[in-house]
Amino acid sequence: MEDSVGPYFDSFRFNTGNNPGGFVERVKTRIVNGNVVKPPFKYHNMVSLQNPGVVSSENPNGHACGGTLLTDNCIVTAAHCSSNPGTEWLWTANLHRHNLSKTSEQENGSSYRVKKFVDYPYYNREKKLNDISVWKLDNKDANKVYRTYFDWSDTIDTDYSMVKVMGWGVTKFKGQASQLLQEIDIPIYPKDLCEKNYLSFKDDYPFDKETQFCGGDLDGGKDACTGDSGGPLFQIDDEGEMLLQGIVSWGDNCGKKGKPGIYTKLNYYLDWVLGVCQEDD
Repeated sequence: MEDSVGPYFDSFRFNTGNNPGGFVERVKTRIVNGNVVKPPFKYHNMVSLQNPGVVSSENPNGHACGGTLLTDNCIVTAAHCSSNPGTEWLWTANLHRHNLSKTSEQENGSSYRVKKFVDYPYYNREKKLNDISVWKLDNKDANKVYRTYFDWSDTIDTDYSMVKVMGWGVTKFKGQASQLLQEIDIPIYPKDLCEKNYLSFKDDYPFDKETQFCGGDLDGGKDACTGDSGGPLFQIDDEGEMLLQGIVSWGDNCGKKGKPGIYTKLNYYLDWVLGVCQEDD
């Protein structure tokens, strides 16, 4: 197993547990061979999850993961982005952001404290299964948020259907994080091909056809990566709205030929996600 393997949350200074082979748990941030989102702010429900504990010369703003705003106080992201219980107060969810080298005020953005992590009950950090979490925000300004549309169907499983992924991530493996929000278009792989290409990892990280899918450039090159963890995989519907279908989870390296990124299939968890969002804290 290669040193390049891990969740796309490289964990910066957080301990995400054993990581045999160094899988990229896509938290270090990156979209490989993507394009800057234009016009800025067109994806209103994209969230930058930031923590001062990951600030460095390569990551001055503390961006650690992406997320998608679902309601005025509810975000869906990857469970491997959650740090230890009791540390929620360190995190902020930053909305209406494009250029992270600017302040939130300069971009007329909003920043809200995270008050609760709710990881899926059967999340398995070691196996990277059920990698999904709902974060509740301390937000009482419901007029400044945007809602997300969900794909309740199973259309994401259509082989080679095209989808979009976005994030503030490094643009090459082990590179520096992008300050500008980027996006890429990638095809979804057939599930049998996903399973085959990750067969050598099946004992440590089994691919689950029911709850995961994979996507990327068939020849390598286009991919999500560290720091893009928790961000959305989506299509644009006929009315131009984001149709959320998946969550960036993990992969072997980034943009590697024959090793597409692995995504959590949102459809499988929607009832649970919406139930958590509707709970009173």
